[in-house]
Order: sequence, then C-alpha cells, then structure tokens
Amino acid sequence: MISTRVLAREWLLFLGAFAVGFVVVPPLLVGGILGERVPPFYRALVGGANDPLLAWLIVLAPYLLVQLIRSAKWAVSQTRP
Repeated sequence: MISTRVLAREWLLFLGAFAVGFVVVPPLLVGGILGERVPPFYRALVGGANDPLLAWLIVLAPYLLVQLIRSAKWAVSQTRP
C-alpha cells in the first residue's frame, strides 16, 4: 500500500509541473526564447488551438519530462552492482 506521504509528494510534483506547463512554458516559447520561429506545435496552445490533445500535451510536457528523468535515474541505479 502506498503511504499518504508519498502520495502527497507525487501530487505536489504533478501540481507544480502542471502550473509550470500552463503558466510558464507557452509565454516563454512564443515571446521569449524562440521569438518568431515558434513551431506550429507550440503556437497551437497560445493561438487558440482547435486540437485539445495537442494543448494538453504542451501543458503536461514538464511533468512528463520529470517522470522520464526519474525513470532513467531509477533504471541506472538498478543496473549498478
């Protein structure tokens, strides 16, 4: 059984990454880092996307990246003797 402490930590991680993906990532991509060279993939979220799946992917990208890094670190730690 998963402890409430672990569940609370994972929930806070998700909420933090969701906030970053929703508030920080779109303005950075459109206005700051890439300027006019914004790919349509990211412009879809800011420009009123008709594709909600694409918008959710952009918003959840920070959380998915964190989980990918955590998974890779776990896999490396399991292969060491």
